[in-house]
Amino acid sequence: IESGIINTYFATIEPSITTIEDFKNAIPNHTHFHFTGHGNYIFDDPKRSALEFANYNQLTAYEISHLDFNSYELITLSACETALNGKQTINSEYVGLVSAFLKSGANCVVSTLWTVDETSSAWLMIYFYQQYCAGVTPKIALENAQTWLKDVNNQELGIWLTKLLKYGKSKKVNGDILRSIEDEINKHNERNFDSKPYEESYYWLGFIVHQL
Repeated sequence: IESGIINTYFATIEPSITTIEDFKNAIPNHTHFHFTGHGNYIFDDPKRSALEFANYNQLTAYEISHLDFNSYELITLSACETALNGKQTINSEYVGLVSAFLKSGANCVVSTLWTVDETSSAWLMIYFYQQYCAGVTPKIALENAQTWLKDVNNQELGIWLTKLLKYGKSKKVNGDILRSIEDEINKHNERNFDSKPYEESYYWLGFIVHQL
């Protein structure tokens, strides 16, 4: 749901990025990178911390630090443990996925401090991009998204998801994604309307903005 909806917010889409080589070849053509998937932090050797692509191939922090992201306005790492850093250095910069992207020229990186919940992260990221694409700065957009997710109750979330479903249909989003949204709407409609399903800080506090 997350990647399928967020793709529609940008005019240029790379639907076939499944390998590291595909990704590297696409870098010069874009100004934004949103990663939804698995990430890991290696405490004993932080430069080996990595984002996982298809077939378990990994793009390490060391490799990222030697790529060119100078044209990138925003990098979003919607994965686990992407904001952690170690005490080792590459060219005097702390080693980790975030510092690797910043070292390679990216202006702003959104990342995570712990293993995040898949569903709540999807709603947080979609709301974040709705704000960002409306002209709100990444820092304020994330703060707004976190406040919204913390305070939203089941009734309000169901209404928001219904609007998201209608939007997805208008953009001809993949049918499996639309059916998944419908399933989520039904779940929230069956629950206590006033209950706030993502009120606990675990669901929304783990995301952070890093900016040069």
